[in-house]
Amino acid sequence: MMLADAGLSEQIHSLRGHSSTIRCLKVLDGRPIAISGSRDWSLRVWDIERGQLIHTLTGHEQSVRCIEIAGNQVVSGSYDYTCRVSHSSLSGDKVDV
Repeated sequence: MMLADAGLSEQIHSLRGHSSTIRCLKVLDGRPIAISGSRDWSLRVWDIERGQLIHTLTGHEQSVRCIEIAGNQVVSGSYDYTCRVSHSSLSGDKVDV
């Protein structure tokens, strides 16, 4: 995943971690946190200011198709016909998702 400054059209960070295509992405309002879901069956939580992986959420048995955030809960839907609710307190600056 690449982060770019839209005003300057230049790359800021290249975020690597997924082993397959990213299918969905959410950026938290007012916080430098993004969560991506992939065909590799995982979700990754990113610090987009630092360009670092914070946490990996696993448990789906097929591609992650959608993500929603509610307080400190990450809800994901998958082609495995399940929805998973993950309660997450993130490391780093102890940002709660």
